[in-house]
Amino acid sequence: MSLKMKKIVVFLILILTLYFYFNLSKPGILPDSFLYRIDKLFEWVNYNFLTYTDEGKIRLRIRFLEERSAEFESLKSKGKLTEKIKQQLEDDYLNNLISLYELTKEVKDPDRVLQIKSEITEITNNHKKTVQYFLEKGLEKRDKFLNESYKKISDLLLLP
Repeated sequence: MSLKMKKIVVFLILILTLYFYFNLSKPGILPDSFLYRIDKLFEWVNYNFLTYTDEGKIRLRIRFLEERSAEFESLKSKGKLTEKIKQQLEDDYLNNLISLYELTKEVKDPDRVLQIKSEITEITNNHKKTVQYFLEKGLEKRDKFLNESYKKISDLLLLP
């Protein structure tokens, strides 16, 4: 690849990174777009390679929660929410919430923990129906997992 081409690629990556960074809380690129995988790739790169502190990772996870809620609501209002996309957004939302919980456990400052909880509460209030839907689905998945696990264990131990 020529030097000019490398400069163009680096420039495009920089522009896209900045675009995605400042556009996270809005439903910019939606899951029904072929560019969504690129959006998710930029989120992953930003989180894993460009964010070095737990505080930065917490802020990103909070923004990801808000983005998933906004994407869900946008697709739902447009009538483009398929089961596959719904499942993908549910899983992503719940994984972000669990990761956020794990990161928050590491925070030593009680005031910061309250601030994080306040930010999550604000997102919850802004997207009440969506967040409630995601949490209900998470509980259903947990119950299904527990029931399936119990069945496997009871079969293994010959329990009723």
